[in-house]
Formats: sequence, C-alpha cells, structure tokens
Amino acid sequence: RYTALADLTPWSAPLQSHHLTANSFQIEHGVNGGPCPSGGLPPFKPGLTAGSINNAAGQYSPFYIRLTREDGEQEITHFSIKLPPGVIGKLAGIPLCSDAAIAQAKSRSHANEAALEEADPSCPAASEIGHTLVGAGVGSVLAQAPGKIYLAGPYHGSAISVVSITDAHVGPFDLGTVVVREALKVNPETGEVFVDATGSDPIPHIIDGVPTHLRDIRIYMDKPEFVINPTSCEPTSTASTLLGSGLNFASEADDVPVTVSSPFQAAGCNGLGFKPQLKLSLIGATHRGGAPKLKAVLRARPGDANIGSAQVTLPHSEFLFNAHIKTICTRVVFKEGNVPGEKCPAGSVYGFAKAITPILSEPLEGPVYLRSSSHQLPDLVAALHNNQVNIALDGHVEGVNNGQIRNTFEAVPDAPVTEFTLEMQGGGKGLLENSTDLCASPHHATADFVGHNGKVEDFRPLLAVSCGKKGKKHKGKRHGYRGARR
Repeated sequence: RYTALADLTPWSAPLQSHHLTANSFQIEHGVNGGPCPSGGLPPFKPGLTAGSINNAAGQYSPFYIRLTREDGEQEITHFSIKLPPGVIGKLAGIPLCSDAAIAQAKSRSHANEAALEEADPSCPAASEIGHTLVGAGVGSVLAQAPGKIYLAGPYHGSAISVVSITDAHVGPFDLGTVVVREALKVNPETGEVFVDATGSDPIPHIIDGVPTHLRDIRIYMDKPEFVINPTSCEPTSTASTLLGSGLNFASEADDVPVTVSSPFQAAGCNGLGFKPQLKLSLIGATHRGGAPKLKAVLRARPGDANIGSAQVTLPHSEFLFNAHIKTICTRVVFKEGNVPGEKCPAGSVYGFAKAITPILSEPLEGPVYLRSSSHQLPDLVAALHNNQVNIALDGHVEGVNNGQIRNTFEAVPDAPVTEFTLEMQGGGKGLLENSTDLCASPHHATADFVGHNGKVEDFRPLLAVSCGKKGKKHKGKRHGYRGARR
C-alpha cells in the first residue's frame, strides 16, 4: 500500500493551525489492466507506420512517419530512420536554418517562452520542410505538443541536418521550447536517405523536473514539392531502429535496439517514359596507336523514369591501353575521409565527371578513379559531391568480344539527373588506344540502359571524332543513330 499525506493550513490562521490528512491506495494491476510488473527488463516493442500520401511514381508527395511505443514499455532514447530507396527531398532553393537561429530557439526553453517561439519563429519560414505532433504521458489519453521541422546545415559530421522545434505547452504546463537536431546522411552508393542516430540529439525525458514519457512521434514532411517518390515500383520499406532505455534510464550503456519496418511501394511506373540520349566523342589523336580523350554526355528527359543501370560497349576501334594503368586506389583508402576518394593518391585519377540534377542547387562533380576490384580489371568510380551530398558511382570495366571494352554502372541511385558528363584523360593517362585510323570510317558504340521502372533503351551512338575536312562525315547528326530496341 502507498499513503499520501497532506498538511492543510487555513489563510485565517496560517501560523496557529493546520490539519493533517492521509489517504492510502494500492496498485492492483499493471498497464491496461494487465498483471503487475514482476521486475527485470521492461518490454520494448515499438511500432512504425510510414508512407507517401500519394504514391504515384516520380511524383511529389508529402511523406508521413509515425513512431509509437505502448505504455509500460521502455522509454525511447534515440531513433534512426532509413527512407525507402528513391524517396528523396528536393533541397534546391531551400535556405538553411542557421546555427545562431537554432541557438536562439534553444534559449527559449523556459516557461512561457514557447508562445514567443510560436509567434516569432527562430528559423526562417522558407527553411521549414514539415511539422510534428508529439504525444506524451501515461494512460489512454496523451498530451499532444505541436512542432515544426526545418532544414539545417552540417551537424556531427553530416553535411545536412534537420531540427525539430516543439512547443512544449500543454494545458497548464508550459515547459518552453524543446529543440532536437538530427543528422541526415545519404548512402553514397545507393542514394538512400537516413537519419543517423549516432549523430543526433537524445530525446529529452525530463524537462524542468517533469517526466514526459514520450509515446507517439508523428512526422509530416509536407513542404510542397519537397519529397519525391521513386520511379521504381519494386516493394521496399521504411526502416527505423529505436533504442529503448533498458534497466538504467540514466545510462546509454544498456539501451536496447529494436528495428521495425513499414512496407512501401510506388505505383504507376509503367506510365513513365524512358528514352535517354548519349553522345560519345574522342578528342585528340585519331591515328592507330593514339590515346585520345573520351567524352560522354548523357541526357535524360524530365519526367522519365530514372536510369537504373547503364552499359556502354566501345567498338573494336578502341582497345584498353594496359600500359597506362598505373596507380590504383584501394577500396579501403577510397572510403576514408569526409568525401569518397579524397584520400586516394593523385595518380589514381584518370578523369572527371559531373551530374546535374533538379533536386540540388549545385551540380555533383568530382574525379574519376581507378579503384581496386574483385574483378579482373580495376573499377572505374566517379566520386561526385557538392556541399550537401556525396555519391560514388561504381563502374565495372571488362573486356568482351575479342578485346572490346565494356563499362557497366550496375546500380545507379533512383534520383533524377538531367545531364551526366564523363571525361576521361588522354595521352600518357589515356585508358583507350586506337586500333585503327579513326578517320577511315565511322565507328559506333553499343549503349544499353535500363530504367528504374524496368523499361529498356538500346541504341548505337556514333563515336564522334574530329578529322578535318575529310572527317566531317563522322560528326554531327550521326550522334543520334539508334539501333533496334531489345
């Protein structure tokens, strides 16, 4: 039994009289009428619901995430979220909430200051990308506190982050403004976006001496034309790893990780077109034995399915110049540093690449490396980056058909790219060697592209060269020659 005591004093005689009263109660059952806890580690079975409001492939749509736990379970201390492949945000044109603005929001953590943050937000309205609704408490009815989500800059090693600013004012309780910042990362090989729990703030559980008992986190990424659906209709999922508080609430050493998922699938992929265009040019030496530069320009139509894989086989006129393969970066060194490839030796750079995408304010660009591989030949890897995102585009180089060179980008992230340019060096660093006089006759490569929606586009682009007056026939419109589709 538990006893509560009250000492009551009247206003009429505050120093001379008082009245003591007591009331006892007994805990007879656990949460929701269940048995009383028997000690040991409390259960932890969190829930996740997530998805697009409109799941049409390649279209903009608000994205919703809800994380929950039941009463009587372990408290949530941290969480990470991995969005489905191809569910990405358009960062272009969105200003960042500055560190100074976030610090101002944090300074409004005292009672009666939540209203001030609501009336005069610290972060600019243009940086707002969504809102939240946080439920806390015990029992069947939770106290709901609204909040806003803003895009912010570098945080704990990540180039971008999001900050949640919550108005912790519920009924008679005003706990000020609660600020939680989460680091955002992008998988450089798959393009998947995820919230990194290791680089994010812990979830507060006691604010000004008041236990919050967080139970329900609802996240609405609903800025217009911000979240884009994938162009693949393959079944996938949103996944989240939540950390329970374990036995010792004050220590993270015994936190319990639990991973939950929510299915996701886009719709209407067959309705998307797919018709990329590729132009190939050899610049420099055209004679037999020469080592020309290679320039490839790939363009995609807006609104088409994104390119899922790309394979280009050069004609017999181009051999691999094995003698020029010298310095190669190892896979271990390639992953070191903040940007893929930045620790690689300078000699392992053999070209340059640039990708233009409508979802980023700046192009992604960077060196092209030869990197060690499990295949017979080194991989050709484009390390693309800007001040927000890093992408490593892995190419598999192989010899086929009695010496022809084929390069395959087997896994291209499901993201819109309007133009991709690849320029490989020539001369002493040139990886191509002419097997014949390029001006004697036209030569065509074979291009095989597969969209994320499964559609295939095959064609034979001309390998353009500059041959003076006699070679004019090898330039110009012949770039657009297309062969039969598979």
